[in-house]
Amino acid sequence: MTVHVTGDWELSVHEYCRPFRKPLTSARGAWTERRGLVIRLRCRESGRTGYGEVAPLPAFGSEDLDTARRFFRQLEENKAGLDLDLLLREAPPSSAFGLWSALEDNAHGEDGLVSAETAALLSLGEETPSRLSELRARGYQTFKLKLGTRQPSLEWATLQRLVTVLHQGEQLRLDPNRSWGNHEWAFWKPRLEEIAHWIEFLEDPFRPQENHLSLLRDFNHQPLPLALDESLHGEGMLGWWLERKWDGFWIIKPSLSGAVENWLPPLKEAKASVILSSAFETGIGLSAIIQLCQHFREIRHGLGTQSYFSEDFGLPQEGSRLNSLTHKQTTDLWNLLSES
Repeated sequence: MTVHVTGDWELSVHEYCRPFRKPLTSARGAWTERRGLVIRLRCRESGRTGYGEVAPLPAFGSEDLDTARRFFRQLEENKAGLDLDLLLREAPPSSAFGLWSALEDNAHGEDGLVSAETAALLSLGEETPSRLSELRARGYQTFKLKLGTRQPSLEWATLQRLVTVLHQGEQLRLDPNRSWGNHEWAFWKPRLEEIAHWIEFLEDPFRPQENHLSLLRDFNHQPLPLALDESLHGEGMLGWWLERKWDGFWIIKPSLSGAVENWLPPLKEAKASVILSSAFETGIGLSAIIQLCQHFREIRHGLGTQSYFSEDFGLPQEGSRLNSLTHKQTTDLWNLLSES
């Protein structure tokens, strides 16, 4: 699909479907494929192109893929053209990020090549200790573990074995994906205190329908740092937490968070502890997120999602360091996605 947005810009859109190497299991269930859109903005005057990605996840407060499709289809039907600044303000969250990314890519070109350090993403199972050793050999020092998929007693037994193989300076990020209520918290609270030395933070553990805010307040009295992820998503939620001067970690998924100018300046002004996180984008979306990582240096971001796919739609990686795509690599990936 090609859309004439204004007299200066031409917008093209392709849809993609990427199967996971094996189903990704979390407290929300099994996930078998990632679907989204890639877009290209071409400036008619200069001939320069920029690329972006629309990778929505409604569970995190973004539009769904059908809504994103309709948004771009409406542009195609508007023969008079639309103002790009207006589009960015009116677009749903993931569509706005894709448009912003394409504009940034168009502006920076080859000058925008950067890299970022990432944590590794693991599921907690019997193979986890050996898998962690493999990742350590590739340079990883921070490991994010998904909890909430098995009985707490089984997960705790595996976690106990895992901390025995950790090296000095290594850290764990634990993510139950909002699967805990009062009962689970009563089980985990004393046990996590035993291994608090190894835990960088616990990520948004509590089910919102089970006295969520009360549990978060209770957590403030624990030795474990807390990170908010799902709690930040949804209309007005980031501002709600900013007003309350949340001083824990902020997990931001840029591809689901809407126009960058709406969330980046207030978080920087608040000197928030921000970790940027992937929502399983292609190399096009990840390259845009790596650009944003430059605002939050000296931290390992949450971008370790490439190994969950078997095809070559990702980006260059050197151990735990991810490198953004060159313009030629992005163009090649656009062509590959458009043929898939």
